[in-house]
Amino acid sequence: MRQHWKLVAFVALVVGAFFVGRFFGPEKVETRYEERVVVHVQIQTKTVIKTAETKVVFKDRWREKVTQPDGTVIERESEKEHSKTDTKTETATETKTDSQSERVVTAEKKVTLSPDWRLSARFGVDISTAARAQPQWIVGLQVDRRIIGGFSLGLWGQKQFTVNVLDGWAAGFAVSFDF
Repeated sequence: MRQHWKLVAFVALVVGAFFVGRFFGPEKVETRYEERVVVHVQIQTKTVIKTAETKVVFKDRWREKVTQPDGTVIERESEKEHSKTDTKTETATETKTDSQSERVVTAEKKVTLSPDWRLSARFGVDISTAARAQPQWIVGLQVDRRIIGGFSLGLWGQKQFTVNVLDGWAAGFAVSFDF
């Protein structure tokens, strides 16, 4: 007999733990993961241009002596100048590329909680008078507020009436548990 109570206590503990976990947690958790790879590329180009100009000048000089038949001597000096210009251009280009890649993972959680307030409308019939020709109808309203987990506290009120006759009011306090 003693073992029987231990088993009942264990089952009650497991069921209680289930309901505590179920009703103290959020109603819905939605997790979205986004993974992207970001690549940063940096290209650096360095261009060096060197120009060298060389000018060579050639001068030709000559003298002429011409003697004329009458005996006069004519001396002429001539100079001819030639120049040559050489331009040499050197271009050196250096390109440096630096690439970095980075993996970015983002996680976004969306938690949806149960609503805190609940409004209920009540419609019914008094079972003890349902068999009569004019049963008593019941109309009511209930407002509940979630306190913690699945436990709610509320107030209710209702009105009983028979066709064309108002019978009475009733009001009360409600405790509810969602499962």
